[in-house]
Amino acid sequence: METSEQIGGPPSSGPQPETLDYLLAPHSVEEFVEHYWTTRPLRVVRSNGAYLQRLFSLHELDDAISSSGPRSPRFRALKSGREINLRAAYAKHVTHEDISVHYRLGGTVVAQFLEERNSKLTSLCNHIASRLIGPVGVNVYMTPPGGVGLPPHFDAHDVIVAQLHGQKSWRLYDWDGKPPPPGEHFRPGDTDPDGPRTEFTLGEGDVLYVPRGMVHAAEALTTHSVHLTIGIRTPTWHDVLLAWFEEEVKAASGLGEVIPHDTLVSRATIREVWRDKLEHQFEWVDAESVFDIARRHAMSGFRQRPSGRFSTLFGSAHLGVWSEFEVREHDWSEIDYAEDHATIRFGGKEVLVPAAFEPEIRYLSGLRAPTTVAGMESTLDFDSRLQLVRSLLDEGWLRLLERRDTR
Repeated sequence: METSEQIGGPPSSGPQPETLDYLLAPHSVEEFVEHYWTTRPLRVVRSNGAYLQRLFSLHELDDAISSSGPRSPRFRALKSGREINLRAAYAKHVTHEDISVHYRLGGTVVAQFLEERNSKLTSLCNHIASRLIGPVGVNVYMTPPGGVGLPPHFDAHDVIVAQLHGQKSWRLYDWDGKPPPPGEHFRPGDTDPDGPRTEFTLGEGDVLYVPRGMVHAAEALTTHSVHLTIGIRTPTWHDVLLAWFEEEVKAASGLGEVIPHDTLVSRATIREVWRDKLEHQFEWVDAESVFDIARRHAMSGFRQRPSGRFSTLFGSAHLGVWSEFEVREHDWSEIDYAEDHATIRFGGKEVLVPAAFEPEIRYLSGLRAPTTVAGMESTLDFDSRLQLVRSLLDEGWLRLLERRDTR
């Protein structure tokens, strides 16, 4: 495993904290993808405890935890390599105090889906998704001194670990560099706990990349340990082709019919029925369909920025011709124009707009400043424009500004 060292923080002109570049510095994203991504682990040692606090502080962690209910799946409880069912343990609804007690008694607490509760982590996930193409999520592991959350295991997705507080001892077991077969899960007996491995300590500000399929384990040392685990689920060819085939099967006719008994007992009859009833429906693989599914997988990694979302929903019903609005900032978006509709893709979703509105969509997509229904370049009447804009506000592509229509 390669280890690089970065002393101190980045210069003022360096990458912003909510980016993959910031996590990997001094390595570039291009270098990381070429030399490490999915094939080799990487450890970045910084000797700078304040570095990652710019991304996500312990105060922000407290806020994220206190702002959400303590039930599963928001939280997991682990101890000595086992999952603990707190609800069963306490025979009641779990409270934040129950989670605190579990931690004080030596258990690890995992707060999940933090990207849904912190805007900086939302931006980080969107940026990583834009560079590595795939859904991204963030969990935080809080482990008391000497605690062990999970036994040696591998993940079916790639992981970036960012050590926010304290230290943790890590073990990375020797690995052939191959990803796990689709659908395969780690079994504890698959790895010799005394087998060849690399051991090191991850300190505050350090970052570790662990490829999918690589067996690893971690243990807190003499201090409390808090680290972010950033999971990156880049789609595989298996994912894309399975999804494509599922869509093809759903669209095929005759598949809901009961298979005749004599067909089930004769291989020759099975071949004959397949040839007569189904082969023509699956003769060709549609490359364009596979491409579209791959694109949808990639888009699922993006989330809509929540800022102003609900105030826009509340205000769209009162939209007037002089109400100001703008195209909402999206980390990734695109528009495709077909003969009968336009498809707007953003924030992990698709919105179909009838082709009659194509000139207005082209106009709105090129906006660089707020506008109004009355100020739009359009040949449509005001009622049609209001209908279009209200629909795009509700979908989240447009954002209503706070200033109200006073005319």
